[in-house]
Amino acid sequence: MKAFTAGVPFDAVLRSWLILDSHDTPRFHVLTGDQRRTKVGVGLQMSLPGVPMVWMGDEIGLGGTSCGEDSRRPMPWNRENEWDHDLFAWYAQCIALRRVSGALAVGSLRWVHVGSDVVVYLRESADERILCAASRAVHAPVQILAAELECERIQTLVGSDVVVVDGRVVLPADGPAFHMWRLTGGFASFAQGSTQQNASTEVARG
Repeated sequence: MKAFTAGVPFDAVLRSWLILDSHDTPRFHVLTGDQRRTKVGVGLQMSLPGVPMVWMGDEIGLGGTSCGEDSRRPMPWNRENEWDHDLFAWYAQCIALRRVSGALAVGSLRWVHVGSDVVVYLRESADERILCAASRAVHAPVQILAAELECERIQTLVGSDVVVVDGRVVLPADGPAFHMWRLTGGFASFAQGSTQQNASTEVARG
């Protein structure tokens, strides 16, 4: 990803579309065949630099198995019983977070960890820092030195809490899954012993 975006001004990246599918492609959720994977894709779309564009109907799981007309089915406005309401709620949650987050809208991107089944990255603005983790399968737990995150609190926005153990922040190892946390406060002196507590509360101090 660094190599791919290195030749593109970041200002241009922030103004580029983030699309999972369009009127000329099969529906993304049809290709994934799994709502969990679809949610991971949506989480990435709403948290990476760029301008998310949602093809009408994606948010309710509208069908479309091929390129062209089949992906241009009309919206079933009056048939809400055909909607995927769980997927719709996920879209609404992710969009709501992005709308109020300066870091997600215009913040920089820093890759924290890249594995075969999981990627972890930070979106950072002058006054906000958001940590994101996207996995396509169950994987070995990702551990980050707490000092590297330079925060006092880790608030869970989407997904599960992290755990702090012996000065390391341990991320959830489930998958397919998408998680998002807000990092607040300056650098704190993290536990020198063994500490474990809910990540939505204060990160342990020494």
